Amino acid sequence: MVFHLDTSTAVDLMREAGRGACGPAHQCLAQLPTDALVRISAFALIELWAGVFLARRSQDEEERLRNVPDLADAWTPDPEFARHAGSLVADSHRRGRVMSSFDVLIAAAATSDGAALITRDRDDFAAVPHLKIVSYP
Repeated sequence: MVFHLDTSTAVDLMREAGRGACGPAHQCLAQLPTDALVRISAFALIELWAGVFLARRSQDEEERLRNVPDLADAWTPDPEFARHAGSLVADSHRRGRVMSSFDVLIAAAATSDGAALITRDRDDFAAVPHLKIVSYP
C-alpha cells in the first residue's frame, strides 16, 4: 500500500527526530505494513520549504528538511493531475467547505497516487471524496 505524508506529519517527524524522541508520528509510521511505500508530494515539500524560509532559525529548519528524503520518496504530478485537483476544488466549493490551496493539492496528490494520507489534521481532509486518511494524536 502507498501512503503520503501530509505537511503536518513531516513537521512532526522532523521535530521528533530533532528531540531524539519516538513520538506519535514515528509511532504511526512504525505501524504501517512492512511493504508500505511512503511518499511526500511536491506540494507538501513546497509548503515545508516555505516554512524554512519564514523561520527565524532557518538554517536549523533547513537541515531538518534535508533529511525528509530519508523518510519518504518525493511524488510529482503527471499531466492528468491538474484536472483531478481542479475537480477537488470544485467539489469542495459545492459542499461549502473551501480548503486551502496546499491541502487541495496534497489531497489530490494522494488520491491520484492511490495513497492514504497520513496526517494529524484529519478534519482538514475529511470532506475529500475517496481519500483514505490515517491519523494519529
